[in-house]
Amino acid sequence: MTVSKDSIDFIVSEEIGSIAEYNSSPNWPGGQSGVTIGIGYDLGMNKSQQITSDWLQFLNGNYVVTLAGLAGYSGPLAKSKINQLVKLVKIPYEVAYDCFIKKTLPRFCNEALLAFPGIDLLNADTQGMLVSLVFNRGSRMKDINAKSQDRLEMRELVDAVSKQDYVKIADEIESMKRLWDGIPEYSGEVETKLTGLVNRRIKESNIVRASVAKEDFGELFNF
Repeated sequence: MTVSKDSIDFIVSEEIGSIAEYNSSPNWPGGQSGVTIGIGYDLGMNKSQQITSDWLQFLNGNYVVTLAGLAGYSGPLAKSKINQLVKLVKIPYEVAYDCFIKKTLPRFCNEALLAFPGIDLLNADTQGMLVSLVFNRGSRMKDINAKSQDRLEMRELVDAVSKQDYVKIADEIESMKRLWDGIPEYSGEVETKLTGLVNRRIKESNIVRASVAKEDFGELFNF
């Protein structure tokens, strides 16, 4: 896969806001998230072996053992696991970015490639936006909520990608905002509004639309 640096910068900004806003300590974003570290690295969504494999070359081994112990925990239970030992872990931004580029991003590129055959034939910005989508939502195609068909657009994207239909790719990404639109913001431990996800889908779709007329995608990363 070939992903534009602009796309990578987009994912990073969506996950941490800005370098100035970056949180070097493990934190719980709320909702059903696990304890999160680095650039959007959800410990609750990873097995302890994966956490060790991803972080051992970047962090003190004792830190890695502590973080691996948070594997699989999500929601308020994950929040309760942030004890004094966990709070000792500090991950400088440069270390987090290095791990993101070398470990996390290649894994999600591969996941996107498996989910959307032919993605590697799309332009570098669109590949990046689909990786952003998978990074944020995963690559599952089967609905958990049959009533809302929560993965409908993911399935529609498979066909759109195979046909290199940029208009449909953008439309399907934007259509996903229906899943969070009008839901209130997080309030304490209760998942209320998800404006950030609505806005992220809109931005991803607009980047795909703009990419069609783009001639220079700048610096490229190959995964």
